[in-house]
Amino acid sequence: MRYPASWWRNMWREGLPSGNGIVGASVFGGVQEETVLLNHEGLWHWGRKDPLPDVSMTLAETRRLMDEGHYAEGSWSLANALRERGYGTRLASRFPLAAIKLFMPSTRAFRHYRRTLNMETGEVSVGWTDGSIRYVRRLFVSRADRAIVYEIGSEGCANQEINPEGRKGNGKHIEVQAGTSHCISGEIGLALYPSDRLGDTPEFKELAESVVTSAKGTFIRYAGRNDDGTDFGAVLRLICEGGSLQSTKEGTMLSFVKARRALALVKVFIRGKREQEWEQLERELSDFPENCEYDLLLKRHAELHGPLFHSASLKLNVTSGDVRSNEELLLEAYEGEAPDSLVRKMWAYGRYLFISGTAAESGPFGLYGLWGGDYRLVWCHHMANENIQMMYWHAHVGGLGELVPPLFRYYGSLMDDFRGNARNLYGCRGIYIPAGTTPGIGTPNQIVPVILNWTGAAGWLARHYYEHFLYTGDIRFLREEALPFMREALQFYEDFAVVGEDGTYRLYPSVSPENTPLNFMPEDGRQLAHPMPTTVNATMDIAIMKELLAHLIQANRLVGGPGSEEERWKRMLERIPPYRTNSDGAVGPFFMRSVCTRGHSC
Repeated sequence: MRYPASWWRNMWREGLPSGNGIVGASVFGGVQEETVLLNHEGLWHWGRKDPLPDVSMTLAETRRLMDEGHYAEGSWSLANALRERGYGTRLASRFPLAAIKLFMPSTRAFRHYRRTLNMETGEVSVGWTDGSIRYVRRLFVSRADRAIVYEIGSEGCANQEINPEGRKGNGKHIEVQAGTSHCISGEIGLALYPSDRLGDTPEFKELAESVVTSAKGTFIRYAGRNDDGTDFGAVLRLICEGGSLQSTKEGTMLSFVKARRALALVKVFIRGKREQEWEQLERELSDFPENCEYDLLLKRHAELHGPLFHSASLKLNVTSGDVRSNEELLLEAYEGEAPDSLVRKMWAYGRYLFISGTAAESGPFGLYGLWGGDYRLVWCHHMANENIQMMYWHAHVGGLGELVPPLFRYYGSLMDDFRGNARNLYGCRGIYIPAGTTPGIGTPNQIVPVILNWTGAAGWLARHYYEHFLYTGDIRFLREEALPFMREALQFYEDFAVVGEDGTYRLYPSVSPENTPLNFMPEDGRQLAHPMPTTVNATMDIAIMKELLAHLIQANRLVGGPGSEEERWKRMLERIPPYRTNSDGAVGPFFMRSVCTRGHSC
């Protein structure tokens, strides 16, 4: 890219990402004032989990209203029952752990700016020319050393004056002698990343007041307190070649002057006690030798990162390398057709984000990966009405099967909530998985019909369990993890499905996410946000139940399960109604009206 992050206020949206699956760093690319945003996959706050009341009696009323044609009233039956009882579970939000702040003086307007992400290594670099000096900063999040590694350097240095506190305009000027090479000066520190939207809220003020930062020797300590009473924070160690290094007069940053090179090493922690964590991280950072080489650390990391990135490849009209910037490729795409090199880059970038944003020992990949910059991050939760499924569809076929188990571990940790949901919402056995969940919060939270009346999450996620077995051949996983989950998903349908007069199942309330039946849309074509999403036998629900039964029958045979179960499941398959189509032969999402509307989840 040829410019720094420049999105209005929320510049984190244009940062370049690096990550090791646990810790993420996002480089904004500023010249005189740089920000590197730091996140940890396990850092969440501001969730609220209310006891889920038993409102299962509403199912009969919902179905009665729908049978009588009062779909709008029936649609809100369950949601209104929860609201009337004051139920108010709220999902948690990921939030930034800290920001590396770097201030470097400028003597002239910068030229020849480049901000680059090397997806093969996970390295982000920022370079520009100031007069006769070429400055280069490089950063990656190490898989081998579990640290953020950040190098600041330059190429060539002529006679000039440098103001190390240039951002304030009142610092002392330092004369640099002609012939000095690789000279850099500046200040670096750790700080709470400022909030664009929540600076005046009590929760954010409490968080900000808990933050402390101190600089001493070659270390900077930083910590804040989460809403569960535990601390999160980081330690930065600065290694300089030549020049001088000291803490600033405020005692919160380190100042380096006329150094040939500066290497910042950062380690982070969550859910700890700050004093203990600071001491431990300082010991770990002290193990890096004074003369440690950035390139050597990068090589160690790339040896782990590279095989993940190269586990699959895409050949699309292979030609010589296209070195155009993102901006140039996009401008060509806006003319009517995306160049092949842009398509290849987007494919690679999706894989890069996935391997950088989740790890075998972490939680599942999130909608923002590890690079969100808000404190109540909208849609940062795990959304199972298409989003999390879509983010994992590519994993096995792309050779990234080792990154799939966190998905199962996460949903497995919430099974007690899911069983309570099925019982208290619908009076059913088995499990009901809300579309949105966050760690520790698996109860309903978005109390609107389009979300609450959709029952397909568990059955749809079951597909990932079975496909994991198909790719790995792990019969133990099939027997001990996949089959138990699939059985509980089916138990819900056994109790929820109603046999209609024609002998086939009626699944209702039923929802096709992002769709609304056409006969409930305004005749003038105005767009509405799910005015009445609830219906009978949405095609998605029929497809999910049908697939779940087929996979259960296959899995049961593979493990030598009881034949009596297979016979029962076959009888259930026979009761599943056929897909309905319109006059054009297109599959319709709804039993009540065979049309497919503007939504994309038909």
